[in-house]
Amino acid sequence: MVHAMKVPLSRRSEVEKTRLRALYFGTMLQNNNLLGHLTVLDNVCLAQSVLKVPDIGGVEVILSRLGIKHRAESMPAQLSGGERARASLSVALANAPPILLLDEPTGEVDAESEAAILDVLGELAQLGTGIVLATHSAAVAKYAHRIIGMRDGIILDV
Repeated sequence: MVHAMKVPLSRRSEVEKTRLRALYFGTMLQNNNLLGHLTVLDNVCLAQSVLKVPDIGGVEVILSRLGIKHRAESMPAQLSGGERARASLSVALANAPPILLLDEPTGEVDAESEAAILDVLGELAQLGTGIVLATHSAAVAKYAHRIIGMRDGIILDV
């Protein structure tokens, strides 16, 4: 689908830009990317609906791998910080995008959940998914193939 990128994004409709973002990028924001009036399951399904591709069991797999399948029918306000983080990551993973942009995906989780998240991300990286991850955790950073340090918004090393 590289040929589709010959038209500059700025000249595409908002609908097409949204579709391309959903197709190519999974994004997880530090303050979460969940809609408060939807359940965890509905948030993930909404992300998938942008591409109009039916889920074939992937949502359950994502939620299970991240340890929150039992919270699928919960509203974001009913979740702990770590559960919200894992639900937000589930939304980012919903369309199996080739690029993930993740802001502190393990910032609010316990050690067991952190290990599960890093396992999933490691598997995705081995399959070719590009992952750009912001973290303050030295333990998480050691999994990176490349580290770019920043302080006060300034790049320290490349």
